[in-house]
Amino acid sequence: TPISMLLAGILLKLGGYGIIRICYPMLPEAGYDLRWFVCGVGVLSMVYGAFAALAQKDFKRLVAYSSVSHMGYVVLGLGVWSLGMWSATAPGSFTYNADYWKMGVNGAMFQMIAHGISSAGMFFCVGVLYDRVHHRNLNEFGGIMARMPVYSGFAIVIFFAGLGLPGLCGFIGEVFVVLSVWKYSQLLAVISAAVVILTAAYILW
Repeated sequence: TPISMLLAGILLKLGGYGIIRICYPMLPEAGYDLRWFVCGVGVLSMVYGAFAALAQKDFKRLVAYSSVSHMGYVVLGLGVWSLGMWSATAPGSFTYNADYWKMGVNGAMFQMIAHGISSAGMFFCVGVLYDRVHHRNLNEFGGIMARMPVYSGFAIVIFFAGLGLPGLCGFIGEVFVVLSVWKYSQLLAVISAAVVILTAAYILW
């Protein structure tokens, strides 16, 4: 579990950091040309990870797939930097608007920080339960609140932070990413916003 916490809290963010600090500064034209591919990968990761998490009975695998889903917001936010917006004065032409780039990248960075906190916390919760009952089968857990009230309260806060509950760390990054996509592709924005419903489904379960 310490390795899982290290992976979720730090190592998963190295990819996003590398994109921001190395890939796009070196090859901005390629980032622009592959904008739809980057955003598509982000949305696919979000949807696939959420459905895969819903199908899990193993607590640790559920948290792992939720990490895949949440990192999709990071990829989508980083892809928006080159999207800009369609020109209102010249139909069919494309003009760059830095506002969406700023919002997308800021949302991606907020999401990386929030995910480093919430995902590591969720893996910690898995480790605590496994240390006591020596299994991770969600179907065999029950009555944890009565037996471990402090742990249950901590787990509620951490999982709701991962869910993106307003006021907790996971909210602002997701909102920034969705808003940054809206003006360019409302379809991608709706899909990314709908993933929050899937996230609520497996988190509350």
